[in-house]
Amino acid sequence: MPKPSRSNTRAIELNSDLADAYYRLGQAYVRTGQKDRAQEQFQVYQRLREQRLADLDKQRAENSAICLFGEGFPRGETVIHFGLARRGREKKKSQRV
Repeated sequence: MPKPSRSNTRAIELNSDLADAYYRLGQAYVRTGQKDRAQEQFQVYQRLREQRLADLDKQRAENSAICLFGEGFPRGETVIHFGLARRGREKKKSQRV
């Protein structure tokens, strides 16, 4: 087994959700002519990647716009909070309407 395969196999042992490790392991299998094993790794990669994208879409939907009506604000004003996710950090800004 080539050296990249050993490091990617170890990465997968430590964290089986590392999509990129499956992709790189698949590439190593292609280089060594093990196309069936490569295909298996690429399928796992694709499944994990789709799952990650679905999770990101869900987070974006949750962070879109949350409206708070009157509680804790003078004269029953409405405040809209916009959650903006950027590079794993969430920034919020408020707008009074």
